Amino acid sequence: MLPVSDRQIVLHTTKYSENAVVVHALSRNWGRRGFLVHGAGKVTSRLLPLNINEVEVIPNRMSSLYVERAINVLHPLAGIRGNMFKNSITLFVSEVLFKALPDNVTDESLYDWCENEILVLDSMDNNFANYHLHFLLGLCARLGYAPDWNSLLPFAGEHILEVQKLFGASFAEAMALPLTGEVRSEIADSLVKYLEFHSEKTIRIRSLEVLRSLFV
Repeated sequence: MLPVSDRQIVLHTTKYSENAVVVHALSRNWGRRGFLVHGAGKVTSRLLPLNINEVEVIPNRMSSLYVERAINVLHPLAGIRGNMFKNSITLFVSEVLFKALPDNVTDESLYDWCENEILVLDSMDNNFANYHLHFLLGLCARLGYAPDWNSLLPFAGEHILEVQKLFGASFAEAMALPLTGEVRSEIADSLVKYLEFHSEKTIRIRSLEVLRSLFV
């Protein structure tokens, strides 16, 4: 088949062979899916978590693992890559997307929202410690789980008021909401559990420990 142009957000990579990897990505054309990349050593820097790439994909009717080539970075994300704290957020966000999104469900609006959210984080100079909480609430809404007071209460518990403030705030207000590192971490954990419950998938986010240690 002829190659198809696609935009993708890198979520995770796994080794396939000595010189190939499977790139698990959020694809604008195919949703969350794995793509085989040969000669991976030459493109490692293009496969960082949340990289936004333009690629060529060769669909294969005989295999669910499509081949990907001609990987070009659309946005350098210099504001993220040069900041240890933002990089830790990308690890968290990419892991959540990798584990929470259903396989092979195409949703261009979800892709566009995720791409825009990444670029927002990249552009921020400061006050981004609450960003991942804002992203989690937005993702719940985008996936159709419609967070509200009653549905969040069993998960947020004693932090329900802070969660409601985050949910009802503008982006600027959400970023300025004063939270301790411990509270921020507990809210993130409760929102992940909310996602886990509604997606009916096991979601264990290891990178949350990194955020706990950095955003104190």
